[in-house]
Amino acid sequence: MENRWFKDRPIAVLDIGSTKVCCAIANLSSDGGDFNIAGYGQCLCKGVKSGLITDLNAVENAITKAVDLAESNARVAVNSAVVSVSSHKVFAEAYKASLEVQGNTITHQDVLKVIACARPDLRSEGLEIIHVIPVEYSVDGNVGINDPVGMAGRQLGVQLHVIAIPKLALNNLLLSVSRCHIKVDGVFLAPYAASIAVANDEDINLGTTVIVFGGGTSSFATFYKGALVCVETLPVGVAHITNDLSYGLKTSYENAERLKTLYGSAVASAVDVKEMILAPLNEQGDNITLQQVPRSELIKIIVPRVDEILDRIKSRFDAKPYLDTITRKIILTGGGCQLPGLKNLVADRFGKPVFIGTADHIKTSSVELKSDFTTAAGLMMFARFKLADTGVNNEVDQTKPTPSKGFWTTVSNWIIKNL
Repeated sequence: MENRWFKDRPIAVLDIGSTKVCCAIANLSSDGGDFNIAGYGQCLCKGVKSGLITDLNAVENAITKAVDLAESNARVAVNSAVVSVSSHKVFAEAYKASLEVQGNTITHQDVLKVIACARPDLRSEGLEIIHVIPVEYSVDGNVGINDPVGMAGRQLGVQLHVIAIPKLALNNLLLSVSRCHIKVDGVFLAPYAASIAVANDEDINLGTTVIVFGGGTSSFATFYKGALVCVETLPVGVAHITNDLSYGLKTSYENAERLKTLYGSAVASAVDVKEMILAPLNEQGDNITLQQVPRSELIKIIVPRVDEILDRIKSRFDAKPYLDTITRKIILTGGGCQLPGLKNLVADRFGKPVFIGTADHIKTSSVELKSDFTTAAGLMMFARFKLADTGVNNEVDQTKPTPSKGFWTTVSNWIIKNL
């Protein structure tokens, strides 16, 4: 099937998170490689809780404002977009199947058939499959095969990694977007998209876990031998830290967020009690009391919540012992990963080298690409090879990337081969 690269129109993506909605409009560079951001819009959103939509009107308004800003900057209209989903109720399991090959060599149709055999029917459980990812193939019992097409063999097997979310959550997401008169080109799991944006081909092949510190959710995705082998999402994020500060200091959420950004830290130090900061305390309507308080007052609120988030992530990670074995390094992304001290704290907890991930391949003169933009960047990478007429309910079947090729080729191989 022809690979249309959106060359005739810009790529639009919507990252609908628990604290904000981002819309980005991008054009491919002339060589078909990097993206150039034509327009970007962002709006706070209070209609999503831990990745689940709780107020359709609020989400619709946030989407409309974010899209309007992006359209105004890009001077183009957004009629369709690739959309992220960040439900904390993510179902992710491995499935296997095998079949007899009709012929002397394995064909593309044989691959599609064995994937169909392994693909579960989760509709009775109220789940909608959004990703079906072949981890590896086997031919006549020989495992670890990247691409079996053209090989001689009689028995073809596959191991799949299947990702699904509650159908109700997906339907509400689609409804919120359609109410803004925007067609959905595709839906992708937010932590998966963010991970693809910050992990290069070496990371994906040698073993890397990407931890995404989002607003209402925290998640991690582990890659090994060119495939996604695990993804976990938790209903707690850095927005909970802001809520703790707002409650503890009796200040507004906006002021609590500002204090966290300016003076927050994931670890306490002896000098915190000596450093005085000016904080708006005891807000009542328009009456705000400015008071000098030691920075330690903030830190003692932040640290317990950070510890809780890391404990829950580590617990999920340790529940699958093979993850520690295959993880060579950890990459942090998401808006919360910029919290001072968090990088070293994660390194101590996991005993792995830790790096901050950014979407360096996205080029723009007007948008500073921080770690909280990586989900949108990952959506662009998927959208680049997404056929606009495949439909949202056709999950993306992906083959393993080829280690020797570049990252863009890697991503294209994942998506193109089974479209």
